[in-house]
Amino acid sequence: MKGGTKEIVIIAKDRVGLLADISAILAQNNINIESVSVEVVKGKAVMRMSTSGEKKAINLLKKAKYEVISSDVVVVKLADQPGQLSKIARILADAGMNIENVHLLFKAGGKVFIAIKAEDHGKAAELLKNYV
Repeated sequence: MKGGTKEIVIIAKDRVGLLADISAILAQNNINIESVSVEVVKGKAVMRMSTSGEKKAINLLKKAKYEVISSDVVVVKLADQPGQLSKIARILADAGMNIENVHLLFKAGGKVFIAIKAEDHGKAAELLKNYV
């Protein structure tokens, strides 16, 4: 997952069992969920995930009538200590780059891995190349 990766965003009406249904579709097709975050906003579930087979996952979820969007994110590796996210956000802000989404993927060995979606993926990847 180092460097850039694809993020799948699923937007659906919130309901009991939604995550169970979506994760079952992927599991039944041997697609592993590598990261996931879910939130509900005004009755809509917004799921962000990366998977082992992004294109296949998107096709399966669309076939199941889910609204699916795919986008590029930059995955950065930072020391797991205060101020590290601020450093990355400042680099992008100083370059006039808007951050559209950021979420923690996982922590391991004193490091934290964060996915960042910015308005210009290529420029963000270049600006953050020392952290990928």
